[in-house]
Amino acid sequence: MRLPSALMALAVLLAQALPAQKTQKTAPTPTRPHLDAGADTNDARTYYRYGMQMVNSKPAEADVINQYPAVDRAELNVHVLEQMSEMRKKGWMFYAEGRFPDALDAYAKQLHDKRRNKKDHEENDSEVHAERARIFYQMGNMDSARAELTTAIAGMRERDTKRTVILYESKAIYEQSLGMIDERSSKPDDAREAYGQALTEDLSYYAAHSLLSQLQLRQGDTTAALSEMDLAVQLQPNDPALRYSYAVLLVQSRRDADAVTQLMKSIALDPYYAAPRLLLARISDVEEYTEEAVKGYQDYVSLSPKSDPQLAMVRTRLAALTSAVASTSAKP
Repeated sequence: MRLPSALMALAVLLAQALPAQKTQKTAPTPTRPHLDAGADTNDARTYYRYGMQMVNSKPAEADVINQYPAVDRAELNVHVLEQMSEMRKKGWMFYAEGRFPDALDAYAKQLHDKRRNKKDHEENDSEVHAERARIFYQMGNMDSARAELTTAIAGMRERDTKRTVILYESKAIYEQSLGMIDERSSKPDDAREAYGQALTEDLSYYAAHSLLSQLQLRQGDTTAALSEMDLAVQLQPNDPALRYSYAVLLVQSRRDADAVTQLMKSIALDPYYAAPRLLLARISDVEEYTEEAVKGYQDYVSLSPKSDPQLAMVRTRLAALTSAVASTSAKP
């Protein structure tokens, strides 16, 4: 799931006003899928489970879940699922249910299935190794994740040498994944090299630019981080989470007006995405735009899942600001 953290540092001094907030037009709000009574309609995991139920019971309808911005992090793709072999399908389902050892076992059985021919192995084993790498990554086993992913990339390159390439099969996403493994293994130089290799494969691959930006920020190079993130947003302008990440970086760089612009665009792209509303409310709060802050906190509360650990803090701040506004209005 691609949800960025909303646990953004609050104590950032900002210096600009928010003129666009009152006139910003938002996109029409899409209709959400119908959930069971009592379901938390603000929790992406609820939609994910709903989608998984549809994959099992109504596979022809399940892909409709991907049409809703609030659920696009659920990784439901029935068209891909239908193209998998039965064993790989089981591996995918086990993975989606969090049954990682069972998923690894299912993928291993596919790799060693004696009924498969050489061509089938050549065309599909790299993807299976990549799936296993993803699971090892989730389990925290970085050595095995790297080994599986390296095998996947090697298989793809070998495949390129054995056939006439009409459409080049980019390895950018796999190289990016290697970078993520290296970062988690505390190997920033290797991670930078992997992200660079991903961009060598595909210079327009925005995710590598975004991750490289975050890596550079952690190493203290704010200028390079901003440059990479700006390029990522240019390449993928319709990603609300990416624009939110850019806004966070801009706030950390004390460029609040530019951050507000990115937050407003993020909200317009996904009206159900709560994180940008909280950061926007905090900016308004720090700048003492009390009414805007109250509205932002109210929006965040209405859109956040019940399990959100920040809700109590936000409600407390909202109550304080609401009381202050009421007190000010009551004065003659």
